[in-house]
Amino acid sequence: MTTATLTERDVLGANAATGNVSTFSTETQLVEWKARQRRAVPAEVEYLISARGIWTPRQHLEPAVSPAWFGRVKNRLKTFVGLPLDWDTYGGLPADPRVVGLAEELIEWFAVQGVPPPDVFASGDGGVQVEWHIKGVDVTITFSASDEQTCIYYHDLIDGSEPSFGPASDGRLRRIRKRLLDNP
Repeated sequence: MTTATLTERDVLGANAATGNVSTFSTETQLVEWKARQRRAVPAEVEYLISARGIWTPRQHLEPAVSPAWFGRVKNRLKTFVGLPLDWDTYGGLPADPRVVGLAEELIEWFAVQGVPPPDVFASGDGGVQVEWHIKGVDVTITFSASDEQTCIYYHDLIDGSEPSFGPASDGRLRRIRKRLLDNP
């Protein structure tokens, strides 16, 4: 005899309660139900993680020197995957493990000597937000599980330029990394 989860029992109970008579075995019904649940994942999530979706730079400016803080930040990111549903009381979803992996990749690229650790936060849509508020710069990089691009908010308070917001690009990420390494 197999052990059924609460959800599976609910499905079987619904069939019994309605009096439906099926020529399929209970095991066959459970297999079909599980297959439907796997297919129920929204297609846009797959698109999001595709080559046209979230990405991080693949080339290092110089060999990375992963500071001691990288392990702590990486461990914190991993806790976002285990968040319960409604963790923020607004219907928050746990972070998508693929989004967490991409955020780790980007943070590792930034993890060179001289760059302080970022603040990392889970977002309610299953994404991750990475922030630096240092050296006169505000940087927020958002990996959203519902949008198709990684977005960057950047504001240099020292040079007096206007804040900018837009999709991540290799050039923008390289400029931000260089600015975080600079000592104004």
